[in-house]
Amino acid sequence: MPNKGGYLIVNLQPAHMDFVDFSLGSLWSVVSGLATAEQSHAILDLIEAKWADLVADMPLKICYPSLESQEWQIITSSDPKNTPWSYHNAGSWPTLLWQTWSIAGYLVAQLLLDNPTAATSLITEEDSELINAFSCMINGSPKIAEG
Repeated sequence: MPNKGGYLIVNLQPAHMDFVDFSLGSLWSVVSGLATAEQSHAILDLIEAKWADLVADMPLKICYPSLESQEWQIITSSDPKNTPWSYHNAGSWPTLLWQTWSIAGYLVAQLLLDNPTAATSLITEEDSELINAFSCMINGSPKIAEG
């Protein structure tokens, strides 16, 4: 088994080792700190070196390479929804775009652990006028302001 591939193995079983580059998993290992500094550099170096293959005309492909030719026919039974570079066969999954809130929450949590007093910037005073307006819309009657 090579020591230098630039990505983490996707699937490891007693009778099977899948050497497909699972881009999303590799990138999450970098972001989460699961990968060592050396592994992180290798993953990012591979993405840079294979940019034309991994990105090309679409967002980052989820896996590389796709199943093609006879391998595709055998593994997918020639399933048309799994054609090479389709969503189910190494295509682009929008998780890297529509789940940016996930990583944002993780990064904010890390920053708040380092500096808990920064949480005050996330807190605002209660707006009684706004609460009253929403209370009227939901309950049909205004909330009585306290104080």
